[in-house]
Amino acid sequence: MNDYAFLQDLAVIITLAGAAALVCQWLKQPRVIGYILAGVFISWLSNWTPVLANKASIHTLAELGLIFLLFSIGLDFNLRKLRDVGFAALGIAVVDVAVMLWLGFMIGQAFGWSLVESLFLGAIICDSSTIIITKVLGEMDQKREAYAKLILGTTIVEDLLAVVLIALLTGIGITGNVQASMVFTRLGGLAVFLVVLIVGGLLSVPRLLNTVGRSRSDELLTVTVTGLCFAVVLLGILLNLSLALGAFIIGAIMAESRQHVRIEMLTDPLRDVFGAVFFVAVGLMVNLQIIYANLGALLLLTGVVILGKFTTCTVGAFITGNDRETAVRVGCGMAQINEFALIIAALGVTLNVTREYVYPLAVAVAVLTTFINPYLLRNAPRIACYLDAILPRSVRAGLSNYTRWASRFETRGAPDAVRKAVNRSLMIILINVGWIAAIFIVTAYLARRFPYVLAGFPAALGGPNTVLWFAAALAIIPFLVATLRKLQALGMILAEIKFPQAPQGGRASIPRVLTELAVLLTGSVVLMLFILMLSSAILPPWPVLLLLMLVIALITSLLWTFNIRIYAKAQTALREVFAGAHEWFSLHPISAMPYFFKDARLGTVVVARESRVVGQIVRELNLREQTGATIIGIERQGIMIINPEANETFRPGDRVMLLGTGGQIENARAWLCLDPACAPGAGR
Repeated sequence: MNDYAFLQDLAVIITLAGAAALVCQWLKQPRVIGYILAGVFISWLSNWTPVLANKASIHTLAELGLIFLLFSIGLDFNLRKLRDVGFAALGIAVVDVAVMLWLGFMIGQAFGWSLVESLFLGAIICDSSTIIITKVLGEMDQKREAYAKLILGTTIVEDLLAVVLIALLTGIGITGNVQASMVFTRLGGLAVFLVVLIVGGLLSVPRLLNTVGRSRSDELLTVTVTGLCFAVVLLGILLNLSLALGAFIIGAIMAESRQHVRIEMLTDPLRDVFGAVFFVAVGLMVNLQIIYANLGALLLLTGVVILGKFTTCTVGAFITGNDRETAVRVGCGMAQINEFALIIAALGVTLNVTREYVYPLAVAVAVLTTFINPYLLRNAPRIACYLDAILPRSVRAGLSNYTRWASRFETRGAPDAVRKAVNRSLMIILINVGWIAAIFIVTAYLARRFPYVLAGFPAALGGPNTVLWFAAALAIIPFLVATLRKLQALGMILAEIKFPQAPQGGRASIPRVLTELAVLLTGSVVLMLFILMLSSAILPPWPVLLLLMLVIALITSLLWTFNIRIYAKAQTALREVFAGAHEWFSLHPISAMPYFFKDARLGTVVVARESRVVGQIVRELNLREQTGATIIGIERQGIMIINPEANETFRPGDRVMLLGTGGQIENARAWLCLDPACAPGAGR
């Protein structure tokens, strides 16, 4: 019988989960509740008769369910949706998470809990459920309403914040205390991990999946996807960042592949089966006696979640410019917790940092708020009318005036081209700095892990540290070059904003030059200090270090163009990943342009009918890699296409606008045109 114990346990769980799901479907309640209650029923029944032979194996399967649930959320998350959530969703999410985290912490302190336990309680009640609200809005057929999009955008941001919290809480739970230095170190390591995983993943994973997808084999694609998922999850666990983070991020990366629809269809059955096991396992850990003994705490936490989230999200939605009814609808939809609360509570149990009754309380609060939430959302218009009725007329008038003012302010404050250019430059600088940090951190780890590999290197020259530091410095040169060019670009943009160029030159030129130099030099000094700090564990002796820095500077100057092309190829790969994406995130030619030279100018060239580029798309041409010039627009039949998409096709007669130095533009003209009528010098 023991040989079939696991099969027996799985049969009991899946059968009861299916029965509970059918009941919930009939009662028009989320199936998740049915799964949890099935686990509670099994736990209760186990007090009289042994229902399950081996709970440990079920919890192992539950971890698989957690992986597929987080992977599915990441796959649905899609990095492009960051553009759609907007400032309002970001503001609501940050306010809600911060306030609820503080409330939970204060309640834990009032209960006499430790700092770590109080932090876990705050994290448990801070994140609203994306799964629950999506199902509720779908049942109400209101997913396309404006308030529904705002709610879903807010939950997406909260899910991302929750993943970061899980990574931080894992480190705090392992050490058992809260230290500022540890938290900042954890955040730094997390930031580096995210930058490297996201950028590296975007450069490789979508291409791999697109190649595998062309085989038309669902089996091959499924095995590849699950293998990548488990590999990244394992990497996150080895770095003490929890499996939730790796599963979520790799799902978001795979969402950028053209195969994401197939991937979703192939992995949904795995998510449904193992996800049901996960939620049943959640219910198995509920002790009804503990809940009854702590009924007061249960009611208090349920009230805090509903009232706290309703208030913070309503106020946050209103402050960000929404009318009162929309704000109330958002507050009602966000007044619940579920999957991430259960994940964080289970993490506290696994790390042995929370009390025995915290997990059952978290499950009970999640179930209660999930039951209550649909009724709140359906009655949101009535709640809004009731709140309007009890507010004085003068207060209602003031709130209406604020909504009109906020709406006008948002319109006036729309980002212009200059602000977008600054944001893009800063984003690329941060990504480059993340890669630089990752390279030195990995090098320092290798130095500690394998100290014997370079043990024979002469100690007089610095020993193994000299070789390791020099190798890491060589590896960061492309990122260093790109960062310096972006700093130059920022300097020129800020100089243009502060000291616009006079029509005839004039006195504005000196302040402009000083501003450009100040930004470039300040950024370079900060970057150098940052590199020295990162590499402090493997720094060679100062005389050797100074010599190596001179060698690196010489190599950088000699291979400047080569490094630019390497970096440009990486950006081209990212453009291919995001082909057709929103302009803000796509690295189109102008947004990815890593320079603003002092002698940069505009030029144009007409594509001749005999040109080699007719019928090609912008991405295939690789003009910037070939000539250094950047395409910033195409004029076609009197219509200007600004910042053309990577898949835009060249047609005869197109007038292409180019940006670059004089030599780069001449090379681009020769590359684009074979007709003598548009040879170098024509079309200016």
